Amino acid sequence: MKSLDNPQDAAEIRTRMLTLSADDQPRWGQMNVTQMLCHLREPYLFALSPEPYALVKLPISPTAAKFMALRSPLPWPKGLPTLPEIKIGGEAMVTTTFAADHATLVEAFDRFCATPSLTKDHPFFATMTHADWTRWGYLHADHHLRQFGR
Repeated sequence: MKSLDNPQDAAEIRTRMLTLSADDQPRWGQMNVTQMLCHLREPYLFALSPEPYALVKLPISPTAAKFMALRSPLPWPKGLPTLPEIKIGGEAMVTTTFAADHATLVEAFDRFCATPSLTKDHPFFATMTHADWTRWGYLHADHHLRQFGR
């Protein structure tokens, strides 16, 4: 399974991020490309910060949600729930310019990939190991990069 722990998988995602342009249009969803940059950046920064998030109630257990999201071979479906902070209009979705938001995404991604121990609880999946975080980090980026044809 692909993971940001694998240098080749991390390089693949980083390269796909670097190919994004301000003119990219979504294949689905409501975010424009600059909003998507912020939407990807903020969870990487969240995982790196000491600040906790409250667990979000889902219709299934966090363990089941984590298993389905991180271990299923199927691509993530469109329209999955997300935190209010990283939805359009959310407090973390304040965009600046494509170039600035692109640079801060790549910086956050690089820091995330270089962190040797990510073990913070996830708002949907609760307890996360480093392997869980790096798998999630790959899948979340892959999902949204595909959204913009990358």
